[in-house]
Amino acid sequence: MKRRLRKFFARNRIDVAEVINRNTDIPVIFMTGNTDSVTLDRLRKIKYAGLLIKPFIIENLSDLISNVIQEKIKSGKSKSTFTGKHTLFTAAVF
Repeated sequence: MKRRLRKFFARNRIDVAEVINRNTDIPVIFMTGNTDSVTLDRLRKIKYAGLLIKPFIIENLSDLISNVIQEKIKSGKSKSTFTGKHTLFTAAVF
């Protein structure tokens, strides 16, 4: 188990996002300072919910997360757990 986890986390973030997309319905938000064409081309080939280029304003992250949650609710694909006033969501942010 430890070896599998080490191998999993040794991948780069784009590879991990591809695994998440393949196996779950968890939205992925990327935060990166790498704006080189290789990175951006790889990102274009995978599904992700949002992209923030560093440095960014924290309110932009908050707005993006809110938008992703609203889209999940509208699509009816939300796997959220409703408990009174609180809604629990799973999200992956890199």
